[in-house]
Amino acid sequence: KYQFAATQPKVGNYQLARGAVNYNQLLAGSVIIAEITNDGVLTYLDNATAKAVLNLYAHSETTAAKMQYANVEVVATYGSCQEPLGSTTFPVRFLRPVDILEGPNAAFEDAQAYGSAVVLGDFIKLQDWRDMDLLKKEAGAYVSNVENGCPLFDYYLFENIKIDIDKASSTLTGKKELLKDVTDKLQLKINDNGTEYAATTTVNFNTVAALNTTKIVYYNNSGNVQEFKLYIPVEITYSWGTLKGEIVATVSKTKAN
Repeated sequence: KYQFAATQPKVGNYQLARGAVNYNQLLAGSVIIAEITNDGVLTYLDNATAKAVLNLYAHSETTAAKMQYANVEVVATYGSCQEPLGSTTFPVRFLRPVDILEGPNAAFEDAQAYGSAVVLGDFIKLQDWRDMDLLKKEAGAYVSNVENGCPLFDYYLFENIKIDIDKASSTLTGKKELLKDVTDKLQLKINDNGTEYAATTTVNFNTVAALNTTKIVYYNNSGNVQEFKLYIPVEITYSWGTLKGEIVATVSKTKAN
């Protein structure tokens, strides 16, 4: 029969453990996050703790310290007295359904009149656990990629995206630091067709529309800069929890410098 092994890894800040009495249960802290039947059918549960563990690391991680997995044990017995024949243990990975990757066209032009505006879709590349892109650009706009009639973006039931430009970082000084701690000459704003949002904004993300209308605008008309990177924290809420990551943009050096 199958059961969870006695020795389990720590995933992020969550120490996994099998049930004290029921070895078919997997716990993170005191919360059951997965169950396995004696014949090996494993079910990952739908609760806040299970979602938090599932979304900690990208599905493509290969470092043991950054992988969501549990140890499963196969126990063999013989006869009606269930004489033990032995056991073997192997890891079972829980793959994060979606990853946030660096966008395809995220670049700002420094010292541009009225600022340099980039639509949200240029910052964000979403891939599922099979390395399939959820988005594609068609006729100048981002749309859901479709596989066998299934719109992949819609499949994962995205809800909203939180953009936190107040915590944006940059490599302006040669190392990654909070932008606001380095300079007040450069500004970032969130704009949707003329409507300016607060520095920390949650945008409706249940359709692809936000990718084509919501823009991040970069302003600098106060000094010269060399090329550097900007990192803006985002959180995306979808059917399997919350994805946390950064969107990255390159800022070109100041014109004619």
